[in-house]
Amino acid sequence: MEKGSEDATTSSSRITDEVLPYQVDSLPQRPRPLLEWGAPFQGPGTISQGFTLPTGAVWQPSFVAWGTYRTAMQTFDEGPDRFTEWANRLDLFGRLHLTFTERIVIGIRPLDRGGRFTGYTFEAPNDAGNDQTGSDNEFNLDITTLFFDGDFGELFPFLDRKDRRGLDFGLAVGRQELSFQDGMLINDNIDAVGISKLNLKPRGAVNYRTTFLWGWNELNRENLPDDDDSASLFGWFNEIDWRSRTVAFDISYADADATTGSGYHGAISSIQRIPSLPM
Repeated sequence: MEKGSEDATTSSSRITDEVLPYQVDSLPQRPRPLLEWGAPFQGPGTISQGFTLPTGAVWQPSFVAWGTYRTAMQTFDEGPDRFTEWANRLDLFGRLHLTFTERIVIGIRPLDRGGRFTGYTFEAPNDAGNDQTGSDNEFNLDITTLFFDGDFGELFPFLDRKDRRGLDFGLAVGRQELSFQDGMLINDNIDAVGISKLNLKPRGAVNYRTTFLWGWNELNRENLPDDDDSASLFGWFNEIDWRSRTVAFDISYADADATTGSGYHGAISSIQRIPSLPM
């Protein structure tokens, strides 16, 4: 073929010139939450203007509620004893969106409490004449999650109208789930306040995130069956991204009375990125 010529009949990979309309009929339906108020969750439509706070922040409130229900029929053998039970768990959450960066989240687990689940025990050991079979009722309205999180720069935009001062500090306060070092260092729901700086760039690094945290309630210790009401938690958690690896180094201090004991805990981990193979 001469340069510049084109033979569409022999080029199977040639992109067609035919204009196709949007293929909206093949898209899945919008997931509908249990309850929604304000802008529809992942729905089309006009975005409301909201209202402006004295700080300059524009809030456009909307609320969604959703949940997850799990049920299990199970049996397990512990040698001389065997347990057979039907157990249930229901996680319900509500989220009030104020902006794309500010929200309030609330959650309850009304069917379980303290490792015990609503359901029925069909088979259990008879310890000292104490029959453990029968229905199990753990209904409750205990709040397991209730926190606010947002961005300081978005809460007070009048302090940096041209976005030059780096005021993008993350803020979270309330009863929230904490997980550090993939849950091996901390994995708990506690009452805490944390402040994070997300986009620091030390020399040679792509990004550096650091968090200071104080937790004052609902701390669960490994040496206690229930939460340690005397303990508070202080932590400094860090993660640095380089081009070839990510390193996380964290340290925390649990301050408690002499009965349960205080102590430092720390961990460091590294994730090596595998370069992509040439095609």
